[in-house]
Amino acid sequence: MSAPVIVTTLFVGGLVAIPTLGRWAVQVTEVLASLLATATVLVVILYLCDRWPDYFANPRMPVGTMAAPFAD
Repeated sequence: MSAPVIVTTLFVGGLVAIPTLGRWAVQVTEVLASLLATATVLVVILYLCDRWPDYFANPRMPVGTMAAPFAD
């Protein structure tokens, strides 16, 4: 089972637990939601860096080759 599937399963389980288990379940769900959001943002960033390798946000691109300010 992959990490996103595990996190999603825990998040959905936390949503189900809110009405039955009280206040601590709300806090657990908020933590799981933030983890899910962080994982989603990370996956999107990694996808964009892999999809457009010439994009300036790509960490594999050396800073010196971005642009020559005094090029004619």
